[in-house]
Amino acid sequence: MDFKEKIVVITGGTCGIGLSIVKKLLTTEIKVIALFELVTPNSAKVFFELEEIHGNRVEFYSCDVTNTLKLKGNFDKVHEKYKTIDILINNAGIINENALERMIDINYKAVVLSSLMMIERVGKHKGGKGGVIINLASILGLADLFLPIYCSTKHAVVSFTRTMKQHYDKTGVRVIAICPGATNTGMLNDIPKGLDFIDTSGALQLFPSSQSPENVANGLVDVVFDQGRSGDVWVIEEDQPPYIMNIVDHWKRIIKRLACVSPPPPDFSVPGSPGGPRHGKWKFHQFRLVTGLSVQFSGRQRDRASERANETRRLFGSSEFSRWRALVPVAALFLRRAAMEVKDKVVIVTGGTGGIGFAAVQALLRHEAKYVAIFDLDSMHTRAAACVKKIEQEFGTFKADFYTCDVTITSEFAARYDEIVGMQGSVDILVNYANIVDERRAHHMIDTNLTGTINCTLIGIDRMGRHHNGKGGAIVNVCSIFGLRTAAAFPIYTASKFGVYGFTKAMKDHYQHLGVRVMAICPGITETSLLHQNIKEDVLNIIPDKFIDEAFQCSKYIQQPENVGKAIVQMIEEAESGAVWVSEDNEPPYSVKDPVLYKDRAVPVGSMSST
Repeated sequence: MDFKEKIVVITGGTCGIGLSIVKKLLTTEIKVIALFELVTPNSAKVFFELEEIHGNRVEFYSCDVTNTLKLKGNFDKVHEKYKTIDILINNAGIINENALERMIDINYKAVVLSSLMMIERVGKHKGGKGGVIINLASILGLADLFLPIYCSTKHAVVSFTRTMKQHYDKTGVRVIAICPGATNTGMLNDIPKGLDFIDTSGALQLFPSSQSPENVANGLVDVVFDQGRSGDVWVIEEDQPPYIMNIVDHWKRIIKRLACVSPPPPDFSVPGSPGGPRHGKWKFHQFRLVTGLSVQFSGRQRDRASERANETRRLFGSSEFSRWRALVPVAALFLRRAAMEVKDKVVIVTGGTGGIGFAAVQALLRHEAKYVAIFDLDSMHTRAAACVKKIEQEFGTFKADFYTCDVTITSEFAARYDEIVGMQGSVDILVNYANIVDERRAHHMIDTNLTGTINCTLIGIDRMGRHHNGKGGAIVNVCSIFGLRTAAAFPIYTASKFGVYGFTKAMKDHYQHLGVRVMAICPGITETSLLHQNIKEDVLNIIPDKFIDEAFQCSKYIQQPENVGKAIVQMIEEAESGAVWVSEDNEPPYSVKDPVLYKDRAVPVGSMSST
C-alpha cells in the first residue's frame, strides 16, 4: 500500500502495540496520524515526544472511545480538516474481567461504532473514496481459553470484521482484523484482574513465547496493509511474519466431500430414551487448508514466510492437507448424562414471553420443572398475561409467573433473581434468551444480546456456584445460527452472537470448580416475530436487499419454536459444559465441534485465493 499523504486515525496509540504502529507508520510518507486517546500523564508525555520528532504530522484528540458523541465529534474534526480519512486503526482495548461492561464497550462496541463512523464519512456509497479499517482483535478471538469475557469481545470483533467483507464493493472500505499472539505490553500484567472463580496462577504459561509489539507493527504495515483483503483475519505471533486464518463462512457451504460414516452399534442408546437405540445422521464436513503457494513479498520476509510454510507442512504432513469439522448428532456423542433432570427444578427464562423463550418455558414445564420465572419487558402486560393464561390452562396455577425485568440493567436482574431465590429457595437453571435484532440501535442491541447475556450468566454463577457454597446448576445461552456463520445483512447482530459463542466456549474449563455448566444453543431460522417485522427498517443503510434474502436462506425450513424448546431441555439434561448445539429444520439438535487449535486453520501469506 502506498502511504504517501495518507490521513490516519488510531485509537489507543500511545502505548503498547498502538504506539509501535504509530512509530512504524511515521517512517512512511503518511501526511498525518491523529491519536484518539484519553488524556493521561503517559499519553501526554508520548505525544510531546512524538511531536518533537515529527512535528505536525502527529495530532492529539482527547477521546474516550466509549463516549459516542465525543468519538463522533473527533471524526468530524479530522474529516472536516483534511476532507478525508484514509486509514482507521481500532486499537484501544483493555483486559479486566471485573469491569465487563467497560471492557465490552471498549473492546467491541467502540470498534463497531468507530468503523461505522469511518464508513459513513469515506464510503463510496456516500461519495467518498473508500479507505482501510484495521481492527485489533486477539489470538483469544480465535481460541477459547480462561478469560471468558475478553474472549467474547474478541470473537465479536473477528465476526464483525468477517461480515463486513460482503460490503466492500459498495463502500470501498477494506475491513481487516489482526489477531496478535502474546505480546510484551502492559496488558499481560492485567491478566490477573479476573473474576473470582478464575484461577490465573498459571495463565501466563499458556503464552510461552511473547513477541515484541514492533513485530505486530511491522507485520501490519509491511504485509497486511499491502496484501489484506476485506474480511481477512490475520495472526501475528512469536516474532514471525503474519499469516491468514482460513475461517469458513458456513460449515454447510464448504463441503468438499460428504463422507458416510458407519452408524453407532445396534445396541447404542441414550440413557432414558424411550425409543431404545437412536441413530440419527452422522455428518462430517471437510474443508481444505492449502499451503505452500507463492508469497507476495520479498527479501528476508519471503525467507521467513517460506520457513513458516515448511513448519506448517511438518505439522500437518503435506503442503495440501485436510481438517475435519464434525457436525455430530447429540445421540452419537456418547455423552455422559449430566446429573440433572429438569423435574422439580426452579428455572429462570429471560425473554420468556415470546417465540423461543415461551417455547422453552412450555418445554421445561412439560418435563415437570417445579417452577419457571419468566423475565421480560412488557409495559402493557398483555403478552405476559396471555402467556401466564396458557400456562395455567395446561399446567395449573403456581407453576410460572411473569416478572418485569430489563436484562441491560444488571441490578434489576440481580434483584429479580434474588426474589426468586427468596420464594423458591434456589434457582437451578437459567435460560438466557432475551435478545433483539436492530442494527440501527447498535448500543442497545450489544447491551441486550452480549453484555446482558454475560451479566445474567455471571449473576447466575455467583448464586449457583460451588465456590460460593451453591449447589451448582445449568445455564443455557440462546445464541443463533449467526453465531456460527457470518450474515452480511446483520454484521452487528452476528458479532454479538459470536461473542456469546466465544464466552460460552471459554466457560467450559470452569465447570470443575463451579459446578455450573454453561452451554449455548444456536437456533436456525425459526417462526418468531422477527420473521414478521420489517427487517429493512432495522438494517444499516449500506445493506442491499439481496443480503437480507440470503440471510434467511441459511436453513432448509422455517422451524417451529417448540423444536428449539425441546432442544434446550435436552441440552440441560445431557450436554457438557461449553457445548454448542444447533437446532434447525425441525430436526433433533446436533453438536458443533470446532478445531481445538486455531493454528489448524492457518494458511501462510499469499496462499489463499479467496476469503
